[in-house]
Amino acid sequence: MSEFIVFNEKILAWALKRARYTAGDLVKEFPFIQSWLEGKRKPTITQTQKLSNKLSVPFGYFCLPSPPEEIPLLPDFRTKGNHPVKEISLGLRKTIEHAKECQAFLSERLENADAEPFLYEGVLSQHNTPKEGANILKKLLGEKKLSSQENRFKNLLHTIENLGVLIQKNSHVLNSIKHKLDSDEFRGFALCDKYCPLIFLNENDSSKAQIFTLIHEFCHILLGETGISGGDGSARGVERLCDRITVEYLVPEKDFRNCWERGDSQETLELLDSLAEEFCVSKWVIIRRAHELHLISDAFFHEELNKLLAFSKPKEKGKGGPSYTVIQQARLGKLLIDNAIKAAYSGEIPFSEAMRLTLYSANTIQKKALEMGL
Repeated sequence: MSEFIVFNEKILAWALKRARYTAGDLVKEFPFIQSWLEGKRKPTITQTQKLSNKLSVPFGYFCLPSPPEEIPLLPDFRTKGNHPVKEISLGLRKTIEHAKECQAFLSERLENADAEPFLYEGVLSQHNTPKEGANILKKLLGEKKLSSQENRFKNLLHTIENLGVLIQKNSHVLNSIKHKLDSDEFRGFALCDKYCPLIFLNENDSSKAQIFTLIHEFCHILLGETGISGGDGSARGVERLCDRITVEYLVPEKDFRNCWERGDSQETLELLDSLAEEFCVSKWVIIRRAHELHLISDAFFHEELNKLLAFSKPKEKGKGGPSYTVIQQARLGKLLIDNAIKAAYSGEIPFSEAMRLTLYSANTIQKKALEMGL
């Protein structure tokens, strides 16, 4: 005889939303899920256990009178349109938790090796003007114009990494190809640390948008302010400052005005497109810049911004590509991968921890260790 528990359908609705599932997504696996949501049926203990595993929710949660309050992992996030995020998805939560675990491991290892702390936290201040902040970025990152947005992105990535920042990027939740990260939920985040500051980029965003997010998050690191977008008034002030410094660095006012005047004979929309190509940034950045400098009206700005938010497309993925180990190294950072494998082979950490950090299987770690001469 099947046994049932006191089951709260409100918890099921919360768990589905948190995991970014609909009832329809799981109906093959759980044929009665709609009835459970409506309170017409109760799942058995076995069925509840399966739900618990599927939705990554502790079994006992389904008996609670209301959904639990989850502790925020970061104060704020950068989203499309810079809207604050009040509830985060399970996928984003797992991504932040893994990034923090990687950071903690590498920070401790660097400190134990007597490495120098990150030298640049605090070089930006909330008292800096956008132009002052952009000048600081130019000294650290250079201001060389490159032929394409891809070249500019790669150059900025390598430069920021060489300054001591661990950069991670992914389009999926860890190594699950079935669960994509939602660029409407967040575009990136920054985690400050004395030895290993970290920037994470959502690769489901376009390459041009990732350039902006990368610089924006780097500003957070230089300010010593973990997190992005939303939060209390102070955080919103930091967010606005990071945005304005990023815009001034990527699209300097003087250069932008000169280009705008040169293209005065063009239709506005055509000019905006050509300027996005000229500065290797997204059209969103160009529209925003033009609005800040009072070159377009409020009505035109909001109309075009809404169109972009409604029809923005994620970065297109090419066919084929490098091996899984190479992809993971690019996603998590070579510094992390190499240090985790060395630590496992020296006995500093168990193999299971190295697997969790690198998202590699034991066999892959062994192959990688051979390549490293361990």
